[in-house]
Amino acid sequence: MAISYWHPWGGDYCDFAQKVIDDFNASQDKITAENVCLGGQNFDEKLITAISGGNPPDMANSWSPALTLAQQGALLALDEYYKASGTIKEEDFYPASWASCVFKNQIWAMPSVSGPSLIYYAKKLFREAGISEDPKDFPTDWAGVRALAKKLTKKDSSGKYVQVGYAPWKYGVIDLCVWAAGNGVMHYDTQAMVYHFDDPAVADVLVEWRKYIDEIFEGDAGKADDVSWTGWNSGAAPDSGWMLNQVGMVNGGHWDARGYHSFDPDFEFGMAKYPIGPKGTKSFTKWSPCWWILPQGCAHPQEGWNLIEYWELEGLKTWQRLSSDMSPRLADFEIVPDSIVELFGDKAAETWQWWTELVKDAVSYAIEPNAAYMGETVQAAIDAVILDNKDPVAELKIAQEKVTQNLQEVLGG
Repeated sequence: MAISYWHPWGGDYCDFAQKVIDDFNASQDKITAENVCLGGQNFDEKLITAISGGNPPDMANSWSPALTLAQQGALLALDEYYKASGTIKEEDFYPASWASCVFKNQIWAMPSVSGPSLIYYAKKLFREAGISEDPKDFPTDWAGVRALAKKLTKKDSSGKYVQVGYAPWKYGVIDLCVWAAGNGVMHYDTQAMVYHFDDPAVADVLVEWRKYIDEIFEGDAGKADDVSWTGWNSGAAPDSGWMLNQVGMVNGGHWDARGYHSFDPDFEFGMAKYPIGPKGTKSFTKWSPCWWILPQGCAHPQEGWNLIEYWELEGLKTWQRLSSDMSPRLADFEIVPDSIVELFGDKAAETWQWWTELVKDAVSYAIEPNAAYMGETVQAAIDAVILDNKDPVAELKIAQEKVTQNLQEVLGG
């Protein structure tokens, strides 16, 4: 039987997916899966259009929150397949990745790859500024990181910013949540299903980010855009300000290290944890998951599930070795990817271990039943504070009221 597998990856990631699909096809003689790469295209639109038209793929990997897709009626529940399987178990997964798949005691997806985020810093710029390159000397508090950003920021004679130390607001809602966790409060309580954007510790984050703008960029966040922020603001593009040594620090996923090396093998970077806020006790990272899904109306759901099962039990190991993305399965954490060995040499195992340790204190994104609405609403509050200098407490209170009302509507649906 022929089935189709859609995913939004492109480039060499499409080749990695093909390797897994080839292995799956060779592992049995009843199902032949087709690897459909849709990288660089509007994947969500194509998927929803296919579902609405009654011709979806049999299985897919989604970067959009699974629980949001479930609320739209776009997914099949996986409970019967999960219970019949016996080989996939909840306890095998990183807890937050599993939580992002379950709503109202129903399973709507299976966890796919992700990994931790961190702060990358440009060693060349640190040396030029007389700053220690040793990660042990990297500041652990908000004020210390802001002081670095000031020291690393430069203007030319015309007043144009030719070097930007750091612009933490560039990373939006998920990083607001990470900084808030490091300041003592989680943005969402999964047990009580309650948001905490109106907690003063969250407003503290936006106050801190405004300090960068007021103290470094003369009150205008737009001046940080004098340098390029291509590559999802993590610098994952050869023409980005980061890769051109015009940005001192960026936030990125652990997978970005591989990208930086592929763009310029001689580019020097260090890695550090997110800073801890004045009300916090430890640093947090973020886990931004992907999901395996069975689209509503797929022609061969059992065979699609069989492919999901193969990905979870075997394919993720192959994918992790090839791509450096991190499997959500705890047993796979010990597999050090080939590209990380190539990049870090005898420090590869130590680096990978550090990354897996970061995940233990992670804020998981998209565990909220109304994640998409929440993201849009809270981002509007961030923009009001950062771009228009509005009051953080007032804007977050408005956002809290909106996301709470919407959540109640979703929960009551």
